[in-house]
Amino acid sequence: MTINEISALPDEQLYRIPGGSKLHIRGCRHLSGAKPGAATLATRQEINKIPVCSTCQSNLGGEGRTAYDAFDDALEAFHAPVANRPRMREIFASVEHARIWIPYSGTYIAVAPEDGQVAAFFNKGFVDVHAAGGGYETEILPLATSAPSKATATKAVVLEAPPQLCTSCWTVLPSSGQCDRCAE
Repeated sequence: MTINEISALPDEQLYRIPGGSKLHIRGCRHLSGAKPGAATLATRQEINKIPVCSTCQSNLGGEGRTAYDAFDDALEAFHAPVANRPRMREIFASVEHARIWIPYSGTYIAVAPEDGQVAAFFNKGFVDVHAAGGGYETEILPLATSAPSKATATKAVVLEAPPQLCTSCWTVLPSSGQCDRCAE
């Protein structure tokens, strides 16, 4: 996408992490590692000055994604948890949708009207739905239909905990908590 095309995007489509050097779309993997609530809508001034991450730029340009004709096909390809699929289908039916895709990163399913911004981002454990007043509302989904065993629950917490990010370059920190790139 060109700078003019990025500048023409709706304000609600790009987000930033305080101190971050790039803008991101709502479903970007870089935002999924951020602390909840850390990402904020980019202002028009930020959209005109701060570059968009290359993955998001490709996705906004229609590259790096696989389109689907049917939502169930996308759910299958995404390997969405079976327990979450009924609610995901209900949410899908409630939003305007003409386009369905999964980016090559495989981090979400996006649905959107023919023209306009994404109506919903479907992740494995939550869905971000575009709100009437702007922004997105998050609905947490059940991950299992029965109570997990103690061993499974402990493992799930470890696997689902968001990674810690370097506050300078926003890369995932190693277990030492010190960035290998920035030495912070």
